[in-house]
Amino acid sequence: MQTVQNPPRLVRDLMTVGVETCPPDTPLSAAAEIMLDQGVRTLFLMHHAGGIEYPAAQISYRHYLRAVVAQEDEDLRDFGILAKRQSPLEIFVQRRDEARKKSASKR
Repeated sequence: MQTVQNPPRLVRDLMTVGVETCPPDTPLSAAAEIMLDQGVRTLFLMHHAGGIEYPAAQISYRHYLRAVVAQEDEDLRDFGILAKRQSPLEIFVQRRDEARKKSASKR
């Protein structure tokens, strides 16, 4: 019995043309209204530099809800461009070490 293979899925099959965007200085309540009106769960924040426009970040309902219920600014310290994050190298080293530890425990 021969099985029929499905063709591989392509990125273009999942992409959305004309995604909803807003500038970073959009009020949070307006961004939520745009998402609601357009039936989307995410807006891309556009950045303009040197005549080039590109998506620099995104905001979602989850971001909106966290901002609305936050008691203090400290509750949002992991938001935004100034948020403390591990560098890609630090993430790589951490994951590598975890994988090595897991592999060693299986022996």
